[in-house]
Amino acid sequence: MLAVTPRDARGGSSSRASRAHIRWAGLPVAVLIAAFNLTQLANGAFAARLYDLAFLLVVPGTAVVSLTRARPREVSVRIAWSVGASILLLMFLGLVESIVLPHLGIARPLSSWPLVVGVDVVTIASLAAHGARHDPLDFILLGRVPRSAEIAFAVVLALLPVAAMAGAERLNNGESGVLSIVVLVAAGVLLLATFLRGPHAPRWTIGSTLYSVTTAVLLMSSMRSNYPFGYDIQSEFQVFTATLHSGAWHVPSDGNAYASMLSITVLPAVLTVISHVSGIVIFKVVYPLVFGLFPVLVFIVSSRWFGVRASLVGAMVVIVQGLFAADITGLARQEIGLVYFALMVVTGFDEALPRRVRQAAVVVAGIAMAISHYSTAYFAALLFMIGYVVYAILRVARRKHGPPAVFTLPVLILMVGAVSVWNVSITRSAQNVGNLVSSIDSGGLQILSGSPGTSVIQRFLNADVSPTVSVATFSAVAANYYQHHASYLHPYPAALTKKYPIEPASVKGPPARAPASLGRVLSTSTTIANELLLLLTAIGVIAFLWRERRGERPERAELAAFALACVALLGVLRLSSTVSSLYNAPRGQVQGSPLLSVALALVCSWLFTRRKVISGAFVALTAAGLALLIFSDSGATDLVFGGGGPATLVNYGEAYQRYYFTDADIASAKWLVQRDSKGEVVYADIYGGLQIYETAHIRGLVTTMIPQVMEPGAWVYATSTNVVHGTARSLVENDFAVFRFPDPFLEQVKNIVFSTGTTEVFR
Repeated sequence: MLAVTPRDARGGSSSRASRAHIRWAGLPVAVLIAAFNLTQLANGAFAARLYDLAFLLVVPGTAVVSLTRARPREVSVRIAWSVGASILLLMFLGLVESIVLPHLGIARPLSSWPLVVGVDVVTIASLAAHGARHDPLDFILLGRVPRSAEIAFAVVLALLPVAAMAGAERLNNGESGVLSIVVLVAAGVLLLATFLRGPHAPRWTIGSTLYSVTTAVLLMSSMRSNYPFGYDIQSEFQVFTATLHSGAWHVPSDGNAYASMLSITVLPAVLTVISHVSGIVIFKVVYPLVFGLFPVLVFIVSSRWFGVRASLVGAMVVIVQGLFAADITGLARQEIGLVYFALMVVTGFDEALPRRVRQAAVVVAGIAMAISHYSTAYFAALLFMIGYVVYAILRVARRKHGPPAVFTLPVLILMVGAVSVWNVSITRSAQNVGNLVSSIDSGGLQILSGSPGTSVIQRFLNADVSPTVSVATFSAVAANYYQHHASYLHPYPAALTKKYPIEPASVKGPPARAPASLGRVLSTSTTIANELLLLLTAIGVIAFLWRERRGERPERAELAAFALACVALLGVLRLSSTVSSLYNAPRGQVQGSPLLSVALALVCSWLFTRRKVISGAFVALTAAGLALLIFSDSGATDLVFGGGGPATLVNYGEAYQRYYFTDADIASAKWLVQRDSKGEVVYADIYGGLQIYETAHIRGLVTTMIPQVMEPGAWVYATSTNVVHGTARSLVENDFAVFRFPDPFLEQVKNIVFSTGTTEVFR
């Protein structure tokens, strides 16, 4: 661990002079490790919590990755690998200790001292392996200390995500969303300014700005409510809570896919136990901060081959998508999985790295993805298998029979094998894939599913959206579905329920502040902009594949083949409701963006490099299109033209009623779960079911709250949305309905056994 200075200019060497210049290269990391252990004695002080969290997310991974030959040119990629490697090490540490330590008499391996010792062993061993001359932190810092201007710029940018959290907290306290609106406007201005000034701005400012804007947008959504905010995250939080309480991770005996993912069981448990940061903060703050790296990596993939401005388009399109913040923050496991997918692409196609290093990085990222999120791993495995075939055809066509550039058959087998072994052999959690195969076998792919009477383009764009049907249609569909798929239910007699037909309901917002005609124009313009993006991306993929068909640069030809495979997969997802039930198209488009952004950058680069007047017009048109998408996909249009409004900006509207949970909601859900010890049938609407799932996973939950499927003796859980706003929502057979909460029927046939004033439990 000692580093000796080189000989002096006169060529002499004095042992005494050398000893005078001896330094310990690993001293900074050793100090960080010592501080990490000392903070464990601080009893959870705020500063100690922040330090421990930062240490866990950066230092172990940096110490290990810096031992390898992986030296990406970009600091952002190095930071992402440090974080990604740290997360992977923590997941494996928790996994290994959960398997080994119980045999040594330690019943709770996921407790403080075993985990701290494990982190110390990994980090100190990596530090010792560096030898005398290497400082692991040089892997990130590239051997230099950041300039004061860089630090000041980073501090200023950090104010944006902090303001986003403050704005969300104001809304949670019942105050106005003015601060959140200011943050949204500032984020949009920063993005557009970066796009316009991109060619003249230092590269590090671009990555920093993208990260700041991304995390601000994510936190505006994730920080809403005092509970997990989104659709799947409630079930994720429940399996984390179960892991934390048990003090160990166990292979789920029932093949529960959520409990099989180390990213939402072991990882948050390790972070919570060591840092003393609450699990709710881990899910609502830490995961979005990690996922904020994703658009930065998307930009870097394209910027290696095309100009800054053209490369920014793909990354900005990812950020401004409404789904990006609203849905992905509700899928904590996918936030981690997508970062590993982006690392796989950005490292696998880095021509500056040795081929073997890239292949090793791809396999490691594939393994990390397999244990982090099943759907991300399934999509990646299928994508790379199709891409491998496309590239093989390309090699045969150009009569070059050498091996692929990176994704050789052994690499592909290791990746697919990792996904199969973990989900099929170890955790037995691939039931969703089995259901998909059975569905295709019985009903086919159901190509071009969607709302009848609409154009093919509209059906293509909206194929993943569950159609909202009339309450009469929904009632008939639901009754038929439960009659054939839930024979254990014995509903009330039809003679009774027909007296209480469900009634339609709508969520109303404040009156419009602008003419409706203008709103229709903007809506049409947004649709056109989205269609143009899809068209340009498809053209770019074909052009990219044609340009690289000769294979002078194998990495680029291979990337073009995978981009084509990605377009084909997204087409299937958009046209088939059967396949999209496993993985919907917008999420697939976000995942595929590291590949597709290159094709989009190729087209934009060509447009932006025409004659000065023409290129300027295309730049201005692109900026206007991006501004339109920011305005529309953020939900700000509802504030101007009427409607529910986005939950990130207001305390009303459709999204707010769906996902915003109150203390009374969770208290009622816990009360019900504690009394449903026999696994009796519980009725709730689809979002009331999320509140119950956050508390516990019960078997008898039916998320269709209409009289025609309710049975005597069962529980009925009514959320604050059901009671206060009088609305309920359910989804059956991909048909969605918003209807009046059936309070008259429930008052007739059941009794209120628990109430908080804003929530009720019937029986």
